Amino acid sequence: NTSFLCVHVMRALGVYVLCYFVIKLWPAMGFRQHGHSSKIQKRAIAPHVAPVVFVPGITSSPLKARRIPGKRLGMPECESAIPKSGWYNLYVSTARSMNAACLLWQMQLQTPVDKSDPNSCVSDAEGLEVREIGFGTTEGAEVLNPGDLVKFELYAKMNRVLQSIGLTRDKMIRYATYDWRKHGDPCWEKQWFPRLKELVENTAAECGEPINLACHSLG
Repeated sequence: NTSFLCVHVMRALGVYVLCYFVIKLWPAMGFRQHGHSSKIQKRAIAPHVAPVVFVPGITSSPLKARRIPGKRLGMPECESAIPKSGWYNLYVSTARSMNAACLLWQMQLQTPVDKSDPNSCVSDAEGLEVREIGFGTTEGAEVLNPGDLVKFELYAKMNRVLQSIGLTRDKMIRYATYDWRKHGDPCWEKQWFPRLKELVENTAAECGEPINLACHSLG
């Protein structure tokens, strides 16, 4: 019928108008087609981007650990599962996950000795020291499992994009990684936030301009 025909005519006209404007506006949108090639190249437009300090989301900072010299482990059963000396990757690590019980023990926190004391912080498992990897650099933001053969990329692709538009790793791209297990402990926060403040101020001073502070998820 007539109404059915009108609908199809209007649709056809709409597609025609859309195609016309796409063809006319294609060059102005920053695209070029070279010769008879079907490859479309986008014109690179790289506006100035200020340096960036990122605060990763919770569980998005890899962790490392080591034995405290002269102290015994609080779980003797894990003696053979934990390296005798030096820092080792704790989270995420395939080697550590092979012994689930020891991994959970290494990840646990001890309550403050005096809960009424605001300067008494939660602490790592007895005999261990645990820290975030790569505070102030991009080291702890590339992959979540730095010691494993198969890498789980974290912010690596974003870092490459920022680098491609002129930002320099470890100077204009920096991450304020943290031990996310301790997030929410007032005593720990009083120690970590001054580090973040110093990182932001140092980055701005070294680059000679204000910086962008970006937070991901619960960061």
